[in-house]
Amino acid sequence: MEFLGFMELEVTGVYEDFPSNAHFHPELLISMETFLARKGEAFRNSWFEDGFHTYLKLRDQSLAYTLEPKLDAFTEARQGAKLRQTGQEMTFSLRPVSEIHLFSDRLNEHETNGNGRWVAYLFIATMFVLFMVMVNYINLQVSKSMEAGTEAVINRLFGASHAQFYFRFFAESLICILPSALIAVALVWGLYPTFSSWMGWTVTEAEFFRTPDVMLILLVPLVLALLAPVYPALALAGRSLASGMKGKVTYSRSGMNLRRSLVGLQF
Repeated sequence: MEFLGFMELEVTGVYEDFPSNAHFHPELLISMETFLARKGEAFRNSWFEDGFHTYLKLRDQSLAYTLEPKLDAFTEARQGAKLRQTGQEMTFSLRPVSEIHLFSDRLNEHETNGNGRWVAYLFIATMFVLFMVMVNYINLQVSKSMEAGTEAVINRLFGASHAQFYFRFFAESLICILPSALIAVALVWGLYPTFSSWMGWTVTEAEFFRTPDVMLILLVPLVLALLAPVYPALALAGRSLASGMKGKVTYSRSGMNLRRSLVGLQF
């Protein structure tokens, strides 16, 4: 076969497509010997042909921290004088393959990489939205508890503990939050093919919905269900029995300040 109009190649093997989450996806691979036969043997020993990416497989990743300084020393020993004469600099640095897609921003990258900084910003924004959801749910639960003051007092008269109040609100939270999370996962699963086609993504459903990721998605609502009932349970369990039997809602000053803070944060 003819490659780029100037190189005759012979197909000696066929490889499977690289995984869609790889940092590059070559259409073909040319052996170095074939390339040197075209460019000449002098190309092999040239220090100034920087159109290549070199991959190293280390026995231990920690060896990278000791190897990197040695590369600079090796460069100085071989090309230091020539570089100083021409006013040039040459440095080598190592980067784990797993970091290339999000954190590598060098010349002549194989493909356009992502941006780890924006991924971090989106993660922070997501955590903030989840926090506001929890605050909003706590406010709703506290408002609901005001309407159930007499019921809470009766439960306390029959010996209800803080833990029982907590598990009651935890059960209500789980019944509300977990189905919502499952519906969200189902919607993402159903709409993903259309959305990925529209965005031009090549990541398959199996790669996108990996088991650890799905478990994490389901773990987040579980954590929210565990944290959200804490304050409503404490507020109900700490009410005055006398005022509760009279239908009055009384809160301590610290409780009022906390509720005002939650409402103010929500808005």
